[in-house]
Amino acid sequence: IRNIKDHNYIQRAATEEDLIFLLKFGKGAQKLQEEFQYKGYNLYPNPVFSNFLRNRSRYLEEVDTITNYALKRIGFNSIYEVNMVPNISDRLVMKIGDYHCGENKWLLGAGEKVPYIKHKLRQEPVLFEEFVPNARSIRIGIVGNPNKEESYFITEHTNSEYAKQNAHTSWIKNISPNETTYLYHEKGNLHISEIDNLINETKEFAIRYNTDLIGIDWVVSGDKIGLLELNDMIGIPDDERVLRVFQEHVFNLCIKHLGS
Repeated sequence: IRNIKDHNYIQRAATEEDLIFLLKFGKGAQKLQEEFQYKGYNLYPNPVFSNFLRNRSRYLEEVDTITNYALKRIGFNSIYEVNMVPNISDRLVMKIGDYHCGENKWLLGAGEKVPYIKHKLRQEPVLFEEFVPNARSIRIGIVGNPNKEESYFITEHTNSEYAKQNAHTSWIKNISPNETTYLYHEKGNLHISEIDNLINETKEFAIRYNTDLIGIDWVVSGDKIGLLELNDMIGIPDDERVLRVFQEHVFNLCIKHLGS
């Protein structure tokens, strides 16, 4: 196990005989994944799916033609291409770059002047996305075979005290969030009328993009449900049951690889 920042060591140590669990984050790790994929190394999770998610605006264009819960959004190559917030919804979330984790997001009104962005972010792609007020933050995850109910977990994120202290982040629910996790058979405890449809869509995306590790983020309010994003590096919630499912899945992948 190596820190993903130790690119040089990982690059030298990896071989075509290995099964490489590359839980990447950032452009350096992305380049490492590309190199290993080009060499034909055995990678987990599916690098084709990871590459698909590389450009947020582009992949969401395809996803929005499939889901029944598309949000209004529009993307630009950089902030230089837009001066005013697009008038596609009363309030919008502006997201800079393709790596977020709660960062580089602004809640803006339609027609407002785009706020000043630090120089290092100006070259990054920008996405404007419809904001759903008073919404719950729900992630539906799959670890393993999407055709098996035991592969599913559902996590609700609520504001941490840290996020609530800052007006600029109080509307974002995934900054060091409080989490409540449910297994498939506990889905009724969320009291979301469309939960079965959301689970079915998550399954369809997993099968479509041939991945056994996926997390889909949704916003759910009384008036609207929206698909926010697909994730390959999903993070395992702080729940022993889900962790056990992940451990068993990884163990089985390793046994399968050793026997091949």
